[in-house]
Amino acid sequence: MLWIARKIIIDSANPNSEMQEMEKYMKKFEQDRDFTRRLIRPNTWYIHGRPDSAVTYLVIGSERALVVEPGQNRNSIREYIETITDLPLVVCNTHGHFDHTASNGQFKDCDIFMSEIAAGRCKTPFPRVNPADYDFDYEPLPVKEGFVIDLGDRQVEAIAIPCHSPGSFAWLDNKYNLLFTGDEIESGQVLFQGDRRGDACVEKYYENLKKLKARESEIDLICPAHNGSPIDITFIDAFMENCEMIMNGSATPKKDFSSPTYLGPEDPREPETKAQLLSDPNIYRNEWKGTSIVYSINRILYEDIKK
Repeated sequence: MLWIARKIIIDSANPNSEMQEMEKYMKKFEQDRDFTRRLIRPNTWYIHGRPDSAVTYLVIGSERALVVEPGQNRNSIREYIETITDLPLVVCNTHGHFDHTASNGQFKDCDIFMSEIAAGRCKTPFPRVNPADYDFDYEPLPVKEGFVIDLGDRQVEAIAIPCHSPGSFAWLDNKYNLLFTGDEIESGQVLFQGDRRGDACVEKYYENLKKLKARESEIDLICPAHNGSPIDITFIDAFMENCEMIMNGSATPKKDFSSPTYLGPEDPREPETKAQLLSDPNIYRNEWKGTSIVYSINRILYEDIKK
């Protein structure tokens, strides 16, 4: 999921002017920027460049340094990282969406770890992307849940939590108890899409949250890929409560949501693009204690998927 920016309201009576406004905004949003960084824990850096890219984390151990999500940067994030550390690099992705994987090719001589499903999707550009801007000449290394990346004095473990995207991992750092969640937990809106649905539903997301809740003694902070980081571990509880409200029917969902790639069912773009962007009159957003879940009212429980 891309960064949530300002909401663009589409006026059905004058869609052309609104589309021009959207295109102007998107061009600004997609511009490359100089990288910035901040230290969130010892030897752990939050790095951000292009606005529509996932953020990158640099996790430095005693023997190797891990790049969590190279992101979607045309500028060389590798050169920037090499101004911070001269240790050998390894890479991991939380899932296969292009805003997380586009810059993987800058690390083609490094091990690049992700799930098997993510490895099959990581080289698929988004519709607005020019493939010539990125290097696809790299080979991802598929791994399974429980795989551990050894950095010397700290280890980072893969935990399967697929819902936003099939094959999603969270990566858990055992030294500073940091959980890198990609797009599955964040302070913006978590969009259930399962790469155009799959088995994504609220009940599945709830089960993933329970898995993380069972390991909360190992987690101090959550490090999402978008919309601010780090965030408190209490977001797990708040998201669980949000799911419970949706599943038991007590939620009061809204339609006022959007992102740079999804403008809602009134999106005036061509039908093919609307389908890609999940325009669906059954999509709603429920807020609770700083969390937002974007979901289909037809895909709340597992039994809904079987209908």
